[in-house]
Amino acid sequence: MTAYVFEPDSIQSLVSKLCNECSISVWWDERARLIKMRSARPPAERPEILSEGTNIIAGSFSVVDDQSRRISRVTMAYAPHDWSELGSISDFKNVYYRIDAESEDLYGEERNKVYKCQWATTFGQTSRASIGLTTLFSTTPKVSTFTLDAKDCRFWTGDIVDIRHSSIVNAFGSPTDTRFFIISAMSNHTEGTLTYQAISFSFIGNYGTIMTNDAPAYTERTENYGMWIAGNDGLYSNGDEGYKIQ
Repeated sequence: MTAYVFEPDSIQSLVSKLCNECSISVWWDERARLIKMRSARPPAERPEILSEGTNIIAGSFSVVDDQSRRISRVTMAYAPHDWSELGSISDFKNVYYRIDAESEDLYGEERNKVYKCQWATTFGQTSRASIGLTTLFSTTPKVSTFTLDAKDCRFWTGDIVDIRHSSIVNAFGSPTDTRFFIISAMSNHTEGTLTYQAISFSFIGNYGTIMTNDAPAYTERTENYGMWIAGNDGLYSNGDEGYKIQ
């Protein structure tokens, strides 16, 4: 992937554009001393559950709805006529639109995010990024902060977890497991604890990849390494939930 820069721009700005246009996250892992990257995709395995009774230190949990992050439609202009002119939509050969009508019906308003792409230059790149953005942000994201003790220090930036807490409830007032992507982690050396910030992560359900024709049937599998076709009711013969194609 190549981008052309015709005027001074910061590394932070260029990387931010790359992440948005390609639907990826990039962060510095202090423990591994590496820059890590993850595409907007479902987790490969079912995440661990963090609960207030077992993991989350009492009084440390807070959660807010971040209305500023919600997106109901995405406009991505790509393939510029002239790489030195990227200021307006008309400077690009193609424009990809994606609209989440259910989100706009639910909230009663449009939230349009416009990208004049410097990195993404093809239909495939822009369509995938648009799908990732609307999947993650078509409902108002929740941002949580919480503290764990040293026994749970295995969790770090970039991990995906399911949080079960009385502050997040369903329509009946019962705590509901909510999936979060950890965006920051900080060790509190004097207290022996770790404080995290996480954002809700909307890939819910079973996701898998298409397998070869000689793969075993779902009920005969020895590990979850792919996906199987479920019945018309979305369930397998043993009652398990079907997979979704990513």
